[in-house]
Amino acid sequence: MENLEELSFTRISDNHKNYLFCYKSEKASLYSLVSKSLRFSPIGTLNDPIENTLQTFFLDTDTRFQRNQISEYTSLLKTLTKKYCDTFIKVLCFTLGTDPEPQTLIPQSHMGYMRFSMWSQYADLGKGICIILDKSKLEKELVNLLRKENIFGKSGQINYTEDFTHNMAFRFTYDEIHSLEVGNNILKSKIQKYYKEYFFKKRKDWSNENEYRCLIVSDRIQYLDINHSIAGIVFGYNSSKEFISLVNSLDHFKKVPKVKIMLQGYHAYIEGS
Repeated sequence: MENLEELSFTRISDNHKNYLFCYKSEKASLYSLVSKSLRFSPIGTLNDPIENTLQTFFLDTDTRFQRNQISEYTSLLKTLTKKYCDTFIKVLCFTLGTDPEPQTLIPQSHMGYMRFSMWSQYADLGKGICIILDKSKLEKELVNLLRKENIFGKSGQINYTEDFTHNMAFRFTYDEIHSLEVGNNILKSKIQKYYKEYFFKKRKDWSNENEYRCLIVSDRIQYLDINHSIAGIVFGYNSSKEFISLVNSLDHFKKVPKVKIMLQGYHAYIEGS
């Protein structure tokens, strides 16, 4: 059938690099849709156990460090950086589409909403939804938030690499350690200078997620408005009729195109909800 959903999703499919895709469980997606916002996650709560959370800092080789101070200052550095990350560093994580494969059983497999590992891990085994967001509009929402709240933040694609060379970004000098010890917040300036090294690099074994990330540094802000950036909703292959009906009843998103992923053997396709 030719309807708003199919026409809108054709536009999204033809211009997939203009969109971001956010997988949510049933419970989390309802909260996001009702509040018209996405909740930032503290960097320390992400599921990559070795992602950069500033725990890779190390002490500079400085003769002013006494041998008996090395263990003490290393412990101090780890404690302070972990506390700062748990309190201040927050992210929103999305996936991006890829270039189409020449041969595939799923014609839309390059789309950000056709990642079945993502459905399984982040959307409650296909019971939740994938929210499609207009990338440029979401970035504007982020810029507006940063200006309004006067906080530091950045957005961009994750660099997947095995090169985690300990350069100056991760080195703490003798003077910096003593500045931290007396309570000066020098982490803020280091993060603003080296944020790409700290928070926009992951190991290659996560590359299938093709992640795009929004980062903020704040102990107050928790949410980003998606009132103007939401472009579509994709229900998972295990979404219940009750859940779909509930989402469809939300007045604010009645005109937002919605489809559901349908499975047939090795094949998958979308169908108007």
